[in-house]
Amino acid sequence: MIRPGLVTSIATAALAVGCSSPVAVESPALEGNSARLCSALAEEAPASVADAERRAVDTTGTALAWGDPPIVLTCGVPVPPELKPGARCDTIDKVDWFTREGADGLVFATIGRATTVEVRVPDDYEPAGDALIDLGGAVRAAVPAVKRCL
Repeated sequence: MIRPGLVTSIATAALAVGCSSPVAVESPALEGNSARLCSALAEEAPASVADAERRAVDTTGTALAWGDPPIVLTCGVPVPPELKPGARCDTIDKVDWFTREGADGLVFATIGRATTVEVRVPDDYEPAGDALIDLGGAVRAAVPAVKRCL
């Protein structure tokens, strides 16, 4: 038997999640192979990252978000200008990442993938690498590696 209070609680929780405002993300308009790869990544991406649930995103490109403050994944971004030969490379769950400081946390960018994927992880999430572990399978499945760390 379903209890009325339980149904009300579930409906209230669903309404609260549905009413959260979309995360505004600037992302590049994509064409060709990058558009195809980023679309596949959006399909492969998990429902939760670093124990944060997926949120709606307001963007024209391919971006995904989880939690509040949001962890934001943007696909098809330019290679970071700081990424030069000899730059530090961290391999997490078989994906190579370049790390830099952002305004409110760490910014990670894939290295050596067919299109660049950026993940912004606010300081509220520690360790930040947990987000990359959660996203690694989707990145590997959707965006092929074309070379290893520089």
